[in-house]
Amino acid sequence: MVFRSRRKIKFFVFLTGIVTLLILASKWLQKADIVNLRLWVDIPSSFPWRHCLQEYSGIVTLLRCDKDEIHQLFNKRLVPSSNVHISSFRLHFTEEECVEPNTEGIVVVMGCTSGRWLLKGSGMMVWREAGAKTEVGRCFTSIRSNEKIVMKPCEELDENQYVEFGEYIGSELLPLCIECWRERQKKLRSTELLEYRKIVTKTLSDIADTEVANLGVANQGERRAVVFYLDSKQAISYLKWWIRAWRFIGLDHARESFDIIVMAEPAIVADLPIDCQEYTRQFNAQLSGPGRCIYKQYIGISNRDSSFDVMLNSMDCLIGPGTDLLKDYKLLLRSDIDTFPSPYLLGYWPEQVVVNRFYGTTHGSKIVERILRDTALAAGLEHMG
Repeated sequence: MVFRSRRKIKFFVFLTGIVTLLILASKWLQKADIVNLRLWVDIPSSFPWRHCLQEYSGIVTLLRCDKDEIHQLFNKRLVPSSNVHISSFRLHFTEEECVEPNTEGIVVVMGCTSGRWLLKGSGMMVWREAGAKTEVGRCFTSIRSNEKIVMKPCEELDENQYVEFGEYIGSELLPLCIECWRERQKKLRSTELLEYRKIVTKTLSDIADTEVANLGVANQGERRAVVFYLDSKQAISYLKWWIRAWRFIGLDHARESFDIIVMAEPAIVADLPIDCQEYTRQFNAQLSGPGRCIYKQYIGISNRDSSFDVMLNSMDCLIGPGTDLLKDYKLLLRSDIDTFPSPYLLGYWPEQVVVNRFYGTTHGSKIVERILRDTALAAGLEHMG
C-alpha cells in the first residue's frame, strides 16, 4: 500500500511538472516568432461568435474559422521594443506582405513597412507608425463578419477589439496560452460587470420612478398588438403565415382589437405583403375596428451600433427611437416572427406582464450545447445546463 501511494505521488508530481512546463512554453510562444498562426475575434454581433482573420483579395476580414483555409494563416515576427511588457510585432501574410492599416484606416495586406503592431494585455492590437514614439490610439476593430477590418479609437470595453492568437490542436482551435486566455477573460468579465452594473442600477431606478409616477393611473389604450422586427425576405415569408393564421382563427376580428405592428428595415419594405399599410401621422392606436397590419421603417440597434448583437433588434423595436406609436396600446406582445398565433390569444387580456419560461434554443443539438459550454467558459462561468 505504501509503495503504491509513493507511485501515485511521484506520478502526480510528474504530471504537475508537465502542466507547468506547458504553461511556461505557452507564455514563451507569445513572445516568440510564430508561423502558421491564426487570429480570431469573438464578434458579439454575429453567431457563432468566433471568426478568424482571413486575407480576401487583399482585404483583411473575419470569416468562419476553417482549419483547411490557408488564407487564415499568418506569421508573427517580433520587433525589438523598449517595453518588455508589450509584445511588438509585424504580422506577415507572405515574406514580403504584411497585415497593416492603409491611409484610409482599413486593414489590408500590403507591402511591409517599418510600422508595427503592439499587443496590449487585454488583447487589443494598436498600430504604431514607423518612427513614432507612441501609438496613435487606434485599434484593430471588427465591424461584423465578412466586412472590412478598420482602425478605430481604442475602447477597453469594446469586444470587437479583442484579438486572440492560437492554432488548431487536432480539430479544436485553441489559444497559444490557455491559462493567459482564461485570466484575461476573467479580468475582462469583472471589468464589464462593474461598469455595466452602474447602467443597470440607473435603469432600474428610472423604472421604479416611472412606476411610482404612474401609480393608480389606468392605461388609456383599448387595443392589443404584436410587434415584429423584420430584416430579411425569409422573415417576410414568416409574416405572411402569421397574417394567415391571425385571420384564420379570427384574431383580426373587431371584437379582438388585435393589430400587427411591423418594424421593418428599409431594404425590405418594398417586399412587404399588401396586407400591411405604412404608418402615417394619422395613425390612431385607439381607433376601434378590425385588426390592422401596420409597418414602419426601422433601423435595428445592431445596425445603429455594431457592438450590439443582432438578437437585440427584436427587443429594441419596442423601445428604440421612433416607437412612439406603441405607447397608446393597452397590451403589447413581443414575439419572434418565426411563430404563429393560436386560438388561446382570443379574448386574452392579461392584467400583468406574462413571460414564457419554456423557450428553448438547443433543439437537442450537441453542437449548440457545446457552443454554449464554450461560451460560458470564455465568460468565466460554469455551464449548468
